[in-house]
Amino acid sequence: MFRNRVVLPCLLAVGVALSSCASQYRPVPPEAEAAETPPSEPEESAREAAREAAREAALQAAREETPSPAQKEFEIPLLPNDAQEADETVPAAAFSGPPENPEDSLWQSGTPQTLAAPEIPPEPPQTSDAPKEPAGPEYLMGEGQIPAAAMMAFILDANPRLDPVYIEDLTYYYIEEAAIEGINHDVAFAQMCLETGFLKYGGLVTPDMNNFCGLGAIGPSQRGERFSSPRIGVRAHIQHLKAYASSEPLRQDLVDPRYSFVRYGSAPTLDGLTGTWAVDREYARKIKNILNRLYAFARRMGTPIQR
Repeated sequence: MFRNRVVLPCLLAVGVALSSCASQYRPVPPEAEAAETPPSEPEESAREAAREAAREAALQAAREETPSPAQKEFEIPLLPNDAQEADETVPAAAFSGPPENPEDSLWQSGTPQTLAAPEIPPEPPQTSDAPKEPAGPEYLMGEGQIPAAAMMAFILDANPRLDPVYIEDLTYYYIEEAAIEGINHDVAFAQMCLETGFLKYGGLVTPDMNNFCGLGAIGPSQRGERFSSPRIGVRAHIQHLKAYASSEPLRQDLVDPRYSFVRYGSAPTLDGLTGTWAVDREYARKIKNILNRLYAFARRMGTPIQR
């Protein structure tokens, strides 16, 4: 009984509400829909402008929205060169805040700067631990540096067909005879190598003449001076060099037949032999070349060269 008293009033209320809604709803006939007036062009333009303004406002709000930390992590900054290649202008606001070190940055106060080339310090001068090539002797007088063993090995290297015993004696003759008269035996030995072609001869002078410097060799009718032994031939060579180098008297008996033909002391230097001892303009240079080869050879053998 109690249930009927509650349910029946509720059903009556629902029915009243449904009837009220049905009375208010009136379907529009098709004729009435067709009879409605379409909006005018100004009204349509205004509506379109309003929609465009709303769309622009939404886009602007999206641009100004602060990116999330995840977006910042994967964001790739746009460098000035990239902006130029893309034909885009990078606003200064895109680079917010000054760099920690303005001098190391491409941007200062939002303005692109030219990257200066780094300063490269000059290279230190090249130094070598290798010993410098010594300058050859300038004067004919002096003390030689090359020992007999190096002289002997040098000429045998240039002419292996020579008799080693003969060469050993010859090198000692040059050292001993040059020391007596004060002549640099390096110069005399190098001149002998030039004049005889490292004792290969082949010109006017022959080995049996013991003429080691071409003394008196002018032509076929006068092939040069002859000496009784290799030592006397070396002595004549040293005496002739001293005639050019100095006006001092000889210390041994004269054996050079052409000694008196020289104006004493007229050519004290090695260069002075050009045009005096020989007419060859390259004469002194050729002797120097042999001297340089001799010094290099002796150095390879371990001989210290002082100059």
